[in-house]
Amino acid sequence: KIIDYEQPIVFFAQKSATAPALYDSTEFQKLVNGLHKYQPTASASGDGVATLAQAVTAKIFASAPVGYSSDIYSNYIVKILKKSLQVYTPGTTATVLRKSCVGPLKVENVLGPITVKDTTIPIGQDSARWSVPKSDSDFICLSNTGRTAKDAKYGATVACVLSKEAAALFRKMITKENSDACP
Repeated sequence: KIIDYEQPIVFFAQKSATAPALYDSTEFQKLVNGLHKYQPTASASGDGVATLAQAVTAKIFASAPVGYSSDIYSNYIVKILKKSLQVYTPGTTATVLRKSCVGPLKVENVLGPITVKDTTIPIGQDSARWSVPKSDSDFICLSNTGRTAKDAKYGATVACVLSKEAAALFRKMITKENSDACP
């Protein structure tokens, strides 16, 4: 088991019938109950959990809503994963936050539309939010938030699962036409 976190905010937790030892562990109880009794004004939590019969590595990030815009991808996730990200938020360069190309850790936008097999999903009909590291890491991250100015004002949750096969499938949807990449 691997749990690595800082100031988590857990809104809901349910004990699994198949993995009670993980839930009852001291580390997991600290995660669920928190180390502090206050809600931080602006922090992210990056948690790593390995569970199930065959270990699956997951990293879960959460940020509390703050009074100013705070993009969870550029402010937290790239710093914790130490990887540049390609983030899918259906939109245009006018509606999505600008890509971040300064420094070694970059956040690029994937704007859409995307094509899954032979089906193109128009921007207006897609509510998915996902991201993948730009290179050499096989995490796929799913989220309740994208990279718009409106998204940055609210709390966010991003769950990243280590899966080479899934990451490859999502990377296939990124093309030169739908990518707002750094030079």
